[in-house]
Amino acid sequence: MSLKTLTLIIFVVSAVLGIFFTYRSNFSAMDGQIGEDALATLRAISVSIDEKDMQKVVASMDDTIPEYEKINSYLSKVREKYGFKYLYTFYVSTDEKIVYLVDGMPKNSEEFSALGDTEEDSFVISYISKADDFYITPIYRSEEWGELKIVGIKLGTFSGKDVWLSCDFDANFVRGKVIRASLSSLSVLLVVNIAYLLLGFYILSRLKNVSNVMHSFAEGNLSVSISSKGMKEISRIFKDIDTARSALIDVIERIKIGMGGAIKEFEGNIMLVKDFEREFENSIDDFENVFKDILKAINDVTATTEHSCKEK
Repeated sequence: MSLKTLTLIIFVVSAVLGIFFTYRSNFSAMDGQIGEDALATLRAISVSIDEKDMQKVVASMDDTIPEYEKINSYLSKVREKYGFKYLYTFYVSTDEKIVYLVDGMPKNSEEFSALGDTEEDSFVISYISKADDFYITPIYRSEEWGELKIVGIKLGTFSGKDVWLSCDFDANFVRGKVIRASLSSLSVLLVVNIAYLLLGFYILSRLKNVSNVMHSFAEGNLSVSISSKGMKEISRIFKDIDTARSALIDVIERIKIGMGGAIKEFEGNIMLVKDFEREFENSIDDFENVFKDILKAINDVTATTEHSCKEK
């Protein structure tokens, strides 16, 4: 695997992990903040619900009385004002079913829950059973209403029933707020990762140039230079490499000059040897000639002596 591919993989993995953990962190913070804000809003809403009106609704379980119409109209207005998907009141029956009282949806809406309608939702009931005066659920999927986050407060006890005021948020509403809140941090994260990626590619491209230059050096070509422009640390390395190249060229030039002088001196010595050889050969020839003359003289003396002896 090439360094460029590895750098790209590291970029993708770090970007994905960064986005994931940033989203998770922001989601947790935003989810908690939405829950706290909803609690404050529900408490403000509950102040405007007349306890006597709610008592009459619970006691009569009649949706035609003015008190029911009054609460339904009020809840419908504040639901639209605060952007809740659903806003409603209910109590939990002895057989652990949610029994709807006054809903915040218009009566002609398909999503309207009529007075006395029941629903089995063990997930929500599990939170209510552990709550004192409020509960906040994480996002969960309801078979009937889809993905929701629910926040509720205890409105009071009426006719022996604990009545709750609850609001539901659509999961996409929560995620949308998280995404919008995360855009700035995700943008910074993405820019930083892209900057590191470009830096990595820049360094790899410079290293590739070094590799090409060193390959040329290995082939004996020292004429290729390397640019030392760029970031300080990298430029210093490249400058040192180019300095080493120049020093190597200088050493080679000096060796050439030294070898040239040695060759000339060697050639001069060869000429001296040849001259000595010629002189030696000439000396041998002269020695042979002298030796011949001496031998001839000896022969002449010998002959003369022998002749004198014979005459006597």
